[in-house]
Amino acid sequence: QRIKMTKDKVGLNNLSVKMKEDSAHFIFDTGANLSTTVRSVAKRFKMKMLEGEIEVGTITGKTVNAQLAVCKELKMGNIVLNNVIFLVFEDADLAFAEIDYQIYGILGYPVIEAFKEIQITKDGHFIVPEIETKYDGESNLALDNLQPIVRLDGRHFSLDTGATNSMLYYKYFEENKKFIEKYLEKSTVQLGGAGGATVFESYKIDFPMEVDGKSIFLKKIDILTADKDEKWKQLYGNLGQDLISQ
Repeated sequence: QRIKMTKDKVGLNNLSVKMKEDSAHFIFDTGANLSTTVRSVAKRFKMKMLEGEIEVGTITGKTVNAQLAVCKELKMGNIVLNNVIFLVFEDADLAFAEIDYQIYGILGYPVIEAFKEIQITKDGHFIVPEIETKYDGESNLALDNLQPIVRLDGRHFSLDTGATNSMLYYKYFEENKKFIEKYLEKSTVQLGGAGGATVFESYKIDFPMEVDGKSIFLKKIDILTADKDEKWKQLYGNLGQDLISQ
């Protein structure tokens, strides 16, 4: 199956999904531990809401309430997914009024894993091959719970297609603090998610790396100077859309 992805207004790849005759565009996000949607879409898609609420921590430090729901059948092109679990937020929790941006849904890792193999092309196609592709190179993908992790230059990075840009976490800042504070440009970066967005201090750096023998150069990515999120203490950073599109 070959599906053309579309870019939303913040540059994230979206896939068209259908429930019978209704459709919506969901973000393709390897960094999401669960697929996510908003209440209006869950209602349109006739998802079965499960009893009880879940408190979900957010990047702003606040918690928001969500529910679990089951989508009996979800279609992507000729692919049919059955009994897909979604975390359901209120529409306002995934809305960003300052940029007039609404997230309607996110396809997270459990859905992506069900495909067994995916390919992403530079011209924006999402491919699920019928026959497994043979690859003789070194395997370089692991899981931290449901977070895909890759190892580059002896360091561990999350692989996050739901991040608009790559960035380096506090662990990198801590190990290179003297150089960073002396030579690099101080800045800020706004990070958003369920419940809104918040601003963090950062530094900008041009960051070269090698992926499977190919040289990659990321321009002016952010180095976070805080460790407010637990994952920032364990990983050197995340590789987002700017790397994946290369």
